[in-house]
Amino acid sequence: MNRGTLEWALADVLPVALYVCDQDGRLVKYNRRAVEIWGCAPDLNAAEPRFCGAYKIFRGDGSELPLGENPMAEVLRSGLPTRGFEAQIERPDGQRLMCRLNIEPLVDEHGAITGAVSCLEDVTEAWRAADEIRQSREQLREIVETTPECIKVVAGDGTLLHMNPAGLRMVEADDAADVEGASFFELIAPEDRERWRTHHRRVCDGEKLSWSFDIIGLEGTRRQMETRAAPFHLPDGSVAQLAVTRDVTMRQNYERALLDNERRMRELLEALPVAIYTTDAEGRVTFFNRAAAELAGRQPELGVDQWCVTWRLYSPDGRPMLHEDCPMAVALRENRPVRGVQALAERPDGTRVPFVPYPTPLRDESGKLIGAVNMLVDVSAQQRTEAELRRLNEHLEERVEERRQALAAQVEERRRVEAQLHQSQKMEAVGQLTGGVAHDFNNLLTAIMSNLDLIEIRTKEETIRRQAAAGIRAAKRGALLTHQLLAFSRKQFLRPRPTDINELVTGLGEMLLRTLGGTVHVELALADNLWSALIDPSQIESAILNLAINARDAMPEGGTVTIETANVRVGQLNRTGQLEPGDYVMVAVADTGSGMSEEVKARAFEPFFTTKDVGRGSGLGLSQVYGIALQSGGIAEIDTTLGRGTTVRIYLPRSAKRQERLSTESYASSTKPPRRRECILVVDDDDDVREAVVEYLAELGYGVEAARSGSAALERLESRSFDLVVMDFAMPEMHGVEAGRLIRARRPGVPILFVTGHADTPALKDDTQPQAVLRKPFLPVELEARIRQLLAERRAGKANVVPLRSA
Repeated sequence: MNRGTLEWALADVLPVALYVCDQDGRLVKYNRRAVEIWGCAPDLNAAEPRFCGAYKIFRGDGSELPLGENPMAEVLRSGLPTRGFEAQIERPDGQRLMCRLNIEPLVDEHGAITGAVSCLEDVTEAWRAADEIRQSREQLREIVETTPECIKVVAGDGTLLHMNPAGLRMVEADDAADVEGASFFELIAPEDRERWRTHHRRVCDGEKLSWSFDIIGLEGTRRQMETRAAPFHLPDGSVAQLAVTRDVTMRQNYERALLDNERRMRELLEALPVAIYTTDAEGRVTFFNRAAAELAGRQPELGVDQWCVTWRLYSPDGRPMLHEDCPMAVALRENRPVRGVQALAERPDGTRVPFVPYPTPLRDESGKLIGAVNMLVDVSAQQRTEAELRRLNEHLEERVEERRQALAAQVEERRRVEAQLHQSQKMEAVGQLTGGVAHDFNNLLTAIMSNLDLIEIRTKEETIRRQAAAGIRAAKRGALLTHQLLAFSRKQFLRPRPTDINELVTGLGEMLLRTLGGTVHVELALADNLWSALIDPSQIESAILNLAINARDAMPEGGTVTIETANVRVGQLNRTGQLEPGDYVMVAVADTGSGMSEEVKARAFEPFFTTKDVGRGSGLGLSQVYGIALQSGGIAEIDTTLGRGTTVRIYLPRSAKRQERLSTESYASSTKPPRRRECILVVDDDDDVREAVVEYLAELGYGVEAARSGSAALERLESRSFDLVVMDFAMPEMHGVEAGRLIRARRPGVPILFVTGHADTPALKDDTQPQAVLRKPFLPVELEARIRQLLAERRAGKANVVPLRSA
C-alpha cells in the first residue's frame, strides 16, 4: 500500500466529506462520507457533475446557487481559499442538508493551480438547533414586546438597562431612550423609594421577591404597581434585577369601588325598615340587618344560627310551624322562591309578630345553590289598619249619612249667603240709582219752589198766590220723598253723636201712643246699662216711628208693638256676616201682626215696594230704615213668620263716649232784612236753580253775580270781592268743597254756604259747620235766613272761617 492509498483509506473514516477537483472542476477523488452526504457516488469519468457531487446546491437562505458561483469554482478561479461557506445540498431524493465548506486550492511547484480540495461538513442538526434557538428568541422578543406587563432589567446601581413597550407606556415614555440608562429610582413615588431600594438589593443578592409600589410617570400620572423580581446575570458577570411588573391601578380602583359599593349596600340594608338576612346552602345565617334583629328580638350568631330553627314560628291561626314547612327551608330544599306565606314569629320575650317572608335562592355562576336571601315584611301595622278599616266600614252608612247632612247644611248655608250677597248687591244698585234720582229731583224741586215763592211774593192776585202756595206744598211733599230716597241710598247728611237709645225711645212714648191709636198696645223691653250708640238721633227717631207705623198697619184688628233694646257683640250675632267685629246697640220693633212671606221679605227693603193698598203708602218706610242703619255703620234685618208677626232689628255702632247734650241751633227769623248792598256770588251748574237763586237774592236787595262752575267763580274773585259765596256741592270738573278750599285760600274771610242735593261727602259731613250747609230742595226764605245768619256772624267776628278738610 502506497502512501496515497493509505491517506484516502484514512480519509474514508473521517466524519467529514472530502473531495478533490482538478483545475477544470471535475471530481477526481472523494471519500465515503462525501457519498453519504451527496446521497450518491458520482462517476469520475463523466463530464458532470463539476465542482460538487451534489444533485443541486442552494444558498443558506434557500435560493438556488448558479454553477458559476459555486465556491469551488470561485477557489479554482481566484486561487484563494474559502472558509466556513454554508450552503444547502440537495440530494437526488430531494432531501436537503445544511453543510459548511472549507476549500483549499492545490498548486504545483510552479505555483500553478492544479485543482482544489474541499472539506464538506454536515451541520444540518446544528443549524436546525440554532434556528430553533433563533426562533425561540424571536418569539420571546415578541412576547416581551407585546405583553401588557412591564418587563425590565435594572442594574445593581438602579440604572434601567431595558424596558419593554408596555413598561414605556406605564412610565409615559415615548421612546426607550427617554428612560433607559437613567436611574429607575426617579420614577418611584418618594414614599416608596427606600423600600424599593431595599428589595432591589436583596434581589441582586440572589432572592426572588414580590412587592407593591407606586410610580409617577414622566407626565405626572400616578399608578399602583405589583412586581415579581429575580436575579439576572449580565454578560460582564454582574447581577441585575429582572422584573415583571403589572399596573394594578384599575384593579385596585375596582377593588376600592367594590368595597365602597359593599359598604354602601350594607348601609342601605341597615337603613331599610324591612328585615333582610342571608343564609348559606345549609340555612345558616351569614348576614342580617338592624331591622331583622329588631324583628327577631335578638341578634343571631353568624354561621351558626338557622333562622327558622332559632325562631319559634306559628301559622296565622296560632298552630306551631314545623321546620320543614318554614318558607326559608322550602326555598333551600326546592331551590325556588317562596311567596304568599304568612306566619307569626315569637320573640324571646314571648310577643308574636305577624310577617310575610320572601325567601329567594342564591346561585353561583354555574347555577349551583349557595344560599338564600330573605326579606321579612312586618305586617302588624297593616293588620291594624285593616282591622280599623273593617271597623270603620261597619259604620260607613252612618258616616255617609252624617256627611250627607253636613254637605246639605253647607249647601243650604252657601245658598243663604249667596242670597244675602245677591240681596246686598241689589240693594246697593238700587241705592245708587235712587241717590242719583233724588239728587237730580232735588235740583228740580229747588228751581220749582224758588220760582213759585217769587211768584207768590210778586203777585197781588189772591188766586195766583193761592195756586203758588199749593205748588209749594206739593213740592215740599216731593222733598219728603227725596229725603226718604236719600236715606235709603245712604246719602243723606248725618250728624252722629253719642246717644242713649233707651232715653230716645222713652221720649217717643207719647208720640207713639198718639200715632198708633187705641187698638195697639205698646210695650218697652229696655236693657239695663245700655251702651251709648254713635248715631244721628233724629234719623233713628224717624226709623223707629216708621217701623211702629208699619207694625200698626200689619195689625188692622189691633195687637202689641214691642220695642226692645240690648247690648250685642258681633260674635253673638254672626248671622249676616255684614258687621265688622265690635260692639253694637240693638233696637228692635216687633209686632203680632200678619207677618211676611219669604218673597215679600226678600223685597221688603226695596224702595217703592209695598203690600198696602194704593194711596196708603209710598213704599219708602223700610227702605229709609235700611239706609239709615247702613249709613250709621250698622245693619237692619227682618225676622218674620207668616201669620205670626214680624221683628225688625237695627244694629247700631257703640260709642266710646257717653251721651252728649248738644243744644239745638235755630236759624234767624225769615223776615226781610234791611236793604243793603252786600254782594253775593252764586255758584251752581244747574241753570234753573242758579237763575232762581240769583233773582230771589236780587229781589231781597243783595248785589248778586253768578258763576256756573268753580273755575268761573275763582275768575270772578280775581276781579272783585264778595261778602258771601253760595256754592253748589255737586258740579262737574271741580266739586264745591275743592272750589271752596281754593276760595278760602284767596279770600280767607268770605263765608261759604254750601247747597247740596245729597251731601254725601266726608268733607261736608265732618268738617263743615251745620249753618254752612243747606240741603236741597229749600224755600227761598230758608236760603235768606241762612245767608243772614252767616253775614251776621261775619260782622260779629264769630266763626268767620268755615273749616274745610286740607288737601
